[in-house]
Amino acid sequence: MTASGVGYDPIIEGKRYTFGVSGKLYKDNVLLYDHQTGSLWSQILTEAVTGPKTGTTLKTFPMVETTWRSWKKQHPDTLVLSLNTGYSRNYNRDPYGINAERALGVISRGEQKAYSFKELKKVKRFPIRDQLGKEIVLVHFEKETEKAWATDEAGEYVESFITYLRAWKSFYPDSKEFTAR
Repeated sequence: MTASGVGYDPIIEGKRYTFGVSGKLYKDNVLLYDHQTGSLWSQILTEAVTGPKTGTTLKTFPMVETTWRSWKKQHPDTLVLSLNTGYSRNYNRDPYGINAERALGVISRGEQKAYSFKELKKVKRFPIRDQLGKEIVLVHFEKETEKAWATDEAGEYVESFITYLRAWKSFYPDSKEFTAR
């Protein structure tokens, strides 16, 4: 529904929280809820926007979205759940039929920038070395798998989200956008 995925550290103030998907959207992006307080959490803002935990932030950890083929090649011993669930659902199609531009949204020291997949597909050589505020960010993209991520010059992951460009712009309307040269 929002073409985004983020990994969070579930430990908040020394206590482990568990989360679910509320089914609600806020600025074109999904809201999570925690089972302990019922607070609603913005996926892109990484913080609670309603409930007892309002204003509390979650620490993200790096995630990579890729294809099964690419993952299996890098991690051949991986096991997955079967698609034979007993339900007649096609897990290979988007149930929402949303046709929107995907992007990698990058945040570095309070600065944000969006790298649309449409623009990234025009680039001939990766990683892209880009300046975001006062920091150098390297944007990586695999065209065949549409795998995108960002690192600093030392190779450490920089906070980033794969989401729809429209959702990113809803949260960060002043965010710069990358244009391929």
